[in-house]
Amino acid sequence: MGNIAVNGALTYVNGSDSVQRQFGGSFDQTGVPRKSTVESIGTTEENISLGDVSSVGWICIRNLDATNFITFGTVTNQRGMKLKPGESHPFRAANNALFVKADTAACNVGIDIFSD
Repeated sequence: MGNIAVNGALTYVNGSDSVQRQFGGSFDQTGVPRKSTVESIGTTEENISLGDVSSVGWICIRNLDATNFITFGTVTNQRGMKLKPGESHPFRAANNALFVKADTAACNVGIDIFSD
């Protein structure tokens, strides 16, 4: 059995208004296969191949582009998440799919998919 650790912090300051949040945890992983890749994502929604991963657990997605944002989600035509240039996001997938689309021009996107 493997283990995935996710840790982070969010700090917001705007004048006298501020918020600080710590988040994370350690999660068991029973599946073995994983997929790590960099894909060139175009301006038409792309269904990312899961490789040998049959039951998706965690996904970490990174927008490697310097100019354009991407949108992504786990249901086709429902990309409710957005990453601006240089941003990344780990999340537990709701199903066995990942759909990604670049906004203005093709973007290189780093993707790590871990079995559940």
